[in-house]
Amino acid sequence: MIIQTPTPPTPPKNRPEARVSSLFMAGGLFGLFMWVMSPFLLAIMMAAFVAATVEPYFKRVYERQKTLRGAWATGIIFAIYVLFTLPFIIGVTKLVARLNEALRPQGGQSGSQTIQNLMSLKGTIDEKINSLASSVGLQLSGDFQNLTQQAIEKSMTTIVNLTSQFLLQVPDLLLSLFVFTVALFFLLTEGPRMRQVVDDLNIVDSDDLDFLIDVTKRSCRSILLSTLVIGGIQALVVSVSSLILGPGEFFIVFVLTFVFSLIPIIGAAPVAIALSLTKFTSGHVGLGVAWLVIATIAGTIDNVLKPFVIRTEEELHPLITFLAVLGGIYLWGFVGLFVGPLLATLAFAAIPRFLAKAHGQPTLVLHENEIPKTTQNEE
Repeated sequence: MIIQTPTPPTPPKNRPEARVSSLFMAGGLFGLFMWVMSPFLLAIMMAAFVAATVEPYFKRVYERQKTLRGAWATGIIFAIYVLFTLPFIIGVTKLVARLNEALRPQGGQSGSQTIQNLMSLKGTIDEKINSLASSVGLQLSGDFQNLTQQAIEKSMTTIVNLTSQFLLQVPDLLLSLFVFTVALFFLLTEGPRMRQVVDDLNIVDSDDLDFLIDVTKRSCRSILLSTLVIGGIQALVVSVSSLILGPGEFFIVFVLTFVFSLIPIIGAAPVAIALSLTKFTSGHVGLGVAWLVIATIAGTIDNVLKPFVIRTEEELHPLITFLAVLGGIYLWGFVGLFVGPLLATLAFAAIPRFLAKAHGQPTLVLHENEIPKTTQNEE
């Protein structure tokens, strides 16, 4: 009896058209996947940013008690909500309520009390400007006064429109917040497995992937600490001062100062300067001077604390950072404040490595506290 052994299947031929077809199908499926995920892409990007920042600290804790990885991830998410998200939500809610109250007409008046106060302040400023112009022999036309009045009215209209848009977007914000929470939890608990999946795809060499991950972690930590932590300290200084010097409204002042602190060059001082001007115009010169001192302190805190927060990480030129932030905001909104500088840092760190690798030169590696250094000492 003749026993026939089964012939092994012949491997598929590695034809060029087969490779092109496979790449086309993979690209098409990936594009469809990204299209489905696009409504939540910003929330997932923000979750990845936060996960990359806290992952080194999370890893140290998890290595001690490996069975509690999910519990530690839940604790970190809860701490983020308590320290950052909850105060921000309270401040924004109070701000919207105060704006609606201030802009609502009272009694039989044609406008709100806030608008009337602004118009009264405008009249006082116009009188002082006309008096100053007359003392130097100048005569201002009525167009200048009309321009200031139009600016006030346009500002009020813009505030009302922004408030209405914010209220309409509350359901979308809550959904994005839910997606952010779920994505952050799984990124913290399943991070090593996700990294292995990407490594198995062979899209990029393992050493290059490690390099990009290390740069991303360090950059995220640097950007997040230099923006959220320092911005929170600046906002805390101004908001506590508002409780002492007036007008109070801790959460509103905190949120406004924090938002301004995220904007490059402008910084955290504008809110304190605005409060100083209100004190000067109301005749409280001492409080106005005190608010100017607070504005100076709040505006210089970042320059004092940043060297301690960002110790050995390599920083980009301020112009590059400024343009990256503006471009990120233009493309992705609030998330662009963080994603823009991150992409700029990745570009300036990774491009030299890939160019050196393409020319057969020593590549760049990350040491424990440095970004980046060459693998060979310079002669």
